[in-house]
Amino acid sequence: CTIVTLEDVAEYQVQLGIDSFFRKRPRIQRTWGKLIRILLAVKGLPFTTKQVRQYQRDYLGRPTGDTCLLELLPLSSPSTKDWLYADYSQLPYLKDRATYKQTLLDERIAHLRQRIEQYRPAVVLFYGFGYQKHWHAVASVDFSPVDDKDYYSGNNGSQLFLIIKHPVARGLSNDYFHKVGATIGKSIVR
Repeated sequence: CTIVTLEDVAEYQVQLGIDSFFRKRPRIQRTWGKLIRILLAVKGLPFTTKQVRQYQRDYLGRPTGDTCLLELLPLSSPSTKDWLYADYSQLPYLKDRATYKQTLLDERIAHLRQRIEQYRPAVVLFYGFGYQKHWHAVASVDFSPVDDKDYYSGNNGSQLFLIIKHPVARGLSNDYFHKVGATIGKSIVR
């Protein structure tokens, strides 16, 4: 298995024929929109729908922006219960989700660690409480609960690591993401 270099998220999506997130008035992608709200709050910028759309279209995961989007396991799926790849591939490790995870998880964790060590971002944001043990393996820091386990925070002296709820988890309001962003903004030196 070969790990692919980083892509411009907009160029990649448009090449796949998915341009609705990058038009003049883009549709807000559910996960990205919440992550953008965090980033705007970190910067102390307004987090209006218009600002979220503009950031998604022009900066998120792009060479002109200040974010990088990396997936622990990059093959997309409508849900964790669905696995489409066995129908389209003869690769043995794509026969089911469990085999895919078992085959690639250690390699992906090592790759994410290497990218974080190479580029030294001030903040690394992990989302999804179900992957906490993997986030620990990537970050190599101790995480402490914040706000009664609303999210988890850790640092290595020069970088802040956070584990937050998945952006599309049920019951989360935009205020959750604004609060996380404000906390990060207070914690880092700009």
